Amino acid sequence: MLILTFLVYLLSHLVFAEELEMKEDQRKEGAHLQVLNKSTTKNYSLKIPLGQFFKFSEKELAVYQCIHQDRKKGNDEIALIKFISESNNENTFLGWLFKSSPSLVTIEDEIYDIKLLGCLSKDPLFPEFEEIK
Repeated sequence: MLILTFLVYLLSHLVFAEELEMKEDQRKEGAHLQVLNKSTTKNYSLKIPLGQFFKFSEKELAVYQCIHQDRKKGNDEIALIKFISESNNENTFLGWLFKSSPSLVTIEDEIYDIKLLGCLSKDPLFPEFEEIK
C-alpha cells in the first residue's frame, strides 16, 4: 500500500511539474506586421485587429488568429493570415506565418513581402498603417 501511494504521488508530481513548465497558448487580439514594398523599397508597419480586411493597392490582407506560444525550448508567435493578391482571387494565400522563422512560410507576391513582428495583447480597433523611416 505504501508503494502504491508513493507511485501515485510520484506520477501526480511529474504531471503537475510538466504543466508548470508548459503554459497554454495565448490567443491575442491583433497582429503587428512588417510590409515591404519591393518596387519602392519602403517599409511599413501594419497593426491590424483580428478579422478585419486591410486593403492596400489592389491587395487585401486579413489576420484571423494570432497566438503566442510559451514552450520549454522557446517562445514563438504565429498568425493565420489571408492575403488576396488579385481581384479575381487567383493568387490567394491562406496560411500560418511564424515570427521565429519568417522564411519557413512566405507570401509569394511580386510587390509585397510580409513578415510577422508579433501579436498584440490589446485590440487596435482599426488598422494602423505607417511608413517606417
